[in-house]
Amino acid sequence: VKRFAMQENPNLETVSLPAGLEYIDFWALGDCPRLKIIECSATTPPDMNPNAFGDDLTKITLYVPHGSVDAYRNAPEWKDFPDIVASPPAAK
Repeated sequence: VKRFAMQENPNLETVSLPAGLEYIDFWALGDCPRLKIIECSATTPPDMNPNAFGDDLTKITLYVPHGSVDAYRNAPEWKDFPDIVASPPAAK
């Protein structure tokens, strides 16, 4: 996700990040006051700038693939999200 890609979007509530994502740049999703949910489909946490999501991560729930929660909780930058949970399994 490019630098400042969705910065200061007052209406953004949910973001879905694809499995093939490799890097999230500086302030790509910073200062989005309504952002509550980030769904990251990558099983391995992508690299990211320390300020990719701005300063306050306390209101954001990070959903990650089932089985990847510990990887995100231990990954640099991602571990700063206080609420990291497994996404529900896909319906068959």
